[in-house]
Amino acid sequence: MEERLQDSAEKGEVEEVKDILRNNPGVNVNQRNEYGFCALNLACTFGHVSIVSLLLAHPGIDVNLKNASGWTPFLTTCSSGTTPCARLLLRDSRVKVNEAGNDGYTPLWWAAFLDILP
Repeated sequence: MEERLQDSAEKGEVEEVKDILRNNPGVNVNQRNEYGFCALNLACTFGHVSIVSLLLAHPGIDVNLKNASGWTPFLTTCSSGTTPCARLLLRDSRVKVNEAGNDGYTPLWWAAFLDILP
């Protein structure tokens, strides 16, 4: 089920994600794939705002879970240039906005580099 959630989050399949979350209360939303990406990280990478919103509302979500490169969903969002997802994550008080990846780059560095935030 977790792999299905990750695939749906990556592809932007909103109704599928809704179905998985609604009908599988025990689904591990923080499960990582072979690259260390969880569903939230994947949705952020591809700018799927509706899915990011659904996952942020899930009670078990770890909004700061790092992938294999040490990147949180917010860092992934900023490095991908997905401004709507970045803005959504900025409104969540749980998000660590200055968490650097293993390479030392922070979300702010990426946002400034790509000029994605106001």
